[in-house]
Amino acid sequence: RRLLVAVSEVHRDQTSGAELGPDQVVNRLVAVDVATGAVTQLAGGADFYMSPRVSPCGTWLAWVQWNHPNMPWDHTSLMVAPLRPDGTAGEPRLRGRMRRRPTRQTRRELDYDQRAGIWELGVLGKRCLARPGLIAGKYDYLGHGNHATLGKLVGIGLTSFASGPAVRVATDAGGGGRVTVGAIASAADRQSAVVSLTVGSAGALAKSRPGDWKSLKASSSSKIPDGYLSVPEAVAYPTQFDGQPATAHMLYYPPVNKDFAYPAGTLPPLLVKSHGGPTSAAASGLSPLIQYWTSRGFAVADVDYGGSTGYGTAYRNRLQGRWGLVDVQDCAAAAEWAVSAGRVDKARLTISGGSAGGFTTLACLAFRKTFSAGVSLYGVADLKLLAEHTHKFESRYLDGLLGPLPAAEAVYAARSPLAHAGDFSAPVAFFQGDQDKVVPPEQAVVMHKALKDRGLPTALVMLAGEQHGLEGGGHKGAQHVAGIATRMHFV
Repeated sequence: RRLLVAVSEVHRDQTSGAELGPDQVVNRLVAVDVATGAVTQLAGGADFYMSPRVSPCGTWLAWVQWNHPNMPWDHTSLMVAPLRPDGTAGEPRLRGRMRRRPTRQTRRELDYDQRAGIWELGVLGKRCLARPGLIAGKYDYLGHGNHATLGKLVGIGLTSFASGPAVRVATDAGGGGRVTVGAIASAADRQSAVVSLTVGSAGALAKSRPGDWKSLKASSSSKIPDGYLSVPEAVAYPTQFDGQPATAHMLYYPPVNKDFAYPAGTLPPLLVKSHGGPTSAAASGLSPLIQYWTSRGFAVADVDYGGSTGYGTAYRNRLQGRWGLVDVQDCAAAAEWAVSAGRVDKARLTISGGSAGGFTTLACLAFRKTFSAGVSLYGVADLKLLAEHTHKFESRYLDGLLGPLPAAEAVYAARSPLAHAGDFSAPVAFFQGDQDKVVPPEQAVVMHKALKDRGLPTALVMLAGEQHGLEGGGHKGAQHVAGIATRMHFV
């Protein structure tokens, strides 16, 4: 039988057709008969399923599952089950766990070990760097981000991976073999491309050079002309964590334009970028949007605040219970470092972020006086509203970042920018999709109204038909141009 194994989500009541709330959505693993369309449940009962894989022989199924209130980087289980000839699955068996605090595993189980500060597959006995599964199906081994990538490990000149490298090892009867690696990769001076390399051994992989890799398909044929490309500098800068001196990280992009130089005594404005997630990281590959700003005289600080991935478990855990504190501190400290280093104008500091980064942007403007303007892209203004009206996957995300409701209700109120609209003093622009189910549109609407009622310069651009991330395609240009015009007016 030809079967498609997939994760199924049931979002509507099977009788009435009414949309289900986040706590009622049913997730399961199913097999779809591609000839008849018949759907057979293979596994159910857990809150979430991810990355189902069928063995090459077709007789085993493996997948990852977990339950609320965990996120997939907190605690997951690796399961396997036999596949019967009729397309149904046998009894599931536990074959591995990933835990925030790992325990001893049996020899036949896999355990993601975080004791060394990274995720390690214990059975392999070698470090297998990975990023969290914030997007279903994206458990990426051999790295992600600007500090733990395959490019850094083997020196191939690639610094960012949009997806984890796919590695295939083929061994012949004589014990020899080949290693083939394929990936979607980019670098500071080139956009994403599908690349591959085949070598005779894993040792040969480590000795490969950029010219050994074959570009199968580039995402774009366009190239930034010489004299306009800003190459980022990885900066570890001073900050505070729990009242003690600490270090945070960012990618700093200086302004670059061969046709322009600031007059003597004049420093450029700074745009601080706060990434989404918040359990994520700034990408070090070529970003045309960042290059837009740097080629027009802006410095850009792409901040990996405490809680970001790619710097070890302890760094990622800084945000536990401290969202709205650590990220705000680190974004403000990034701007202060750039000022103290004599790189940017203290009077022209701006901040922008999307989703969780939009929350950090608004929180910085509410609780600090560091920035002269900000732009929130589909950002969070009311934390309790987010907890009550978001999708299933992130509906308990805030339990770890802030605390479970109702016990932590005072924390939610204390850190929500909407509850502190009276403390804003800088202009803010909002961009929001009206079909966003991750951060509902009312977040932007109520925040914009609160600032407008106070008489602050503010703008709200509601984009029809757009969902979270504004990736529908039709409004990207309009969003960018409007954002540019607004920011340029502010600074």
